[in-house]
Amino acid sequence: MARTLSSILCAALALALPLTAFAQSRHREFRPASQPRPEQNAQQAYERGLHLYDQDHFEEALAVFQASNAAFPSPNSRLYIARCLRELHRLIEAIHEYEGTLRVAQERAQIEARYAPTRLAAADEVVAVRARIGGVRIEVRDAPGESTLQIAGAPIDRTRWNDRIDVLPGPVGVSLAATGFTTAQRDVNVSAGAERRIRLGRLTPRGLTAVGGAGIASFVLTGVGVAGTIGFLAAATARFNDISQRCGMMPCPANERGAIDEGRTFETLGYVSLGIAAATAVLGTVLIVAETRPRSATRQLEIEVLAGGLGARGTF
Repeated sequence: MARTLSSILCAALALALPLTAFAQSRHREFRPASQPRPEQNAQQAYERGLHLYDQDHFEEALAVFQASNAAFPSPNSRLYIARCLRELHRLIEAIHEYEGTLRVAQERAQIEARYAPTRLAAADEVVAVRARIGGVRIEVRDAPGESTLQIAGAPIDRTRWNDRIDVLPGPVGVSLAATGFTTAQRDVNVSAGAERRIRLGRLTPRGLTAVGGAGIASFVLTGVGVAGTIGFLAAATARFNDISQRCGMMPCPANERGAIDEGRTFETLGYVSLGIAAATAVLGTVLIVAETRPRSATRQLEIEVLAGGLGARGTF
């Protein structure tokens, strides 16, 4: 009996050892007791970031808050990322982070009430930052399929062409380009808190002359002047030939004085018409050169949205 009991205990012990070893190996694979959790790393980095932020070391604090958010995403760390960017005057990036904070805090606050103050703080602060920047809204019509739009040197995705694009106050360059077409370029001055709206028309194919209404009108006047010159000079020549036939080699009598004056008048009008034609031809050339510059390859309308109303300006 004792021998049988001893055999049973040995068999049970032999089975228990592999099970214990398996359980221990699974525990080590999942997380050793000495390894800190991501939340703990994130919390420690967050606290270091707060200390740096309070000491006005915003560049260093920004890197620490970004590391904290990467280890464990949190609306609080993202809020301080936005605040650091604001203090570093990287306002466009700050707007992006504030908006991200609002989205995440709104979602998390439905489960964790502690993020409700974070959402409210982000909502208040983003309004203040927006008052320090401006915006540009571009309306592009009939642009070729491969067109590229740039605002302040940054390419804008085609899906956002009609959206407001945040920019820093001051001169902002806008350009629309496409292969085989002239590039439309425009510099606009954007005020803090204001929005510029620019409407871009069709781009002009390269190698074709874009002649505006003023250029066409000048060439029409040139044609009229040339026709007038030919007509008046022809009339003057016909009048002088008629007088020559009547008077011959002898001086013309007094009664032909009116015909002579009429011929001289036609001659004068002919030369005046020639001068007008030359002047309008020069004017037309100048207008065409001005209208075919890359800057005016498209017609542009610019509208400024301000608190007190609208302002508009344009180039055609």
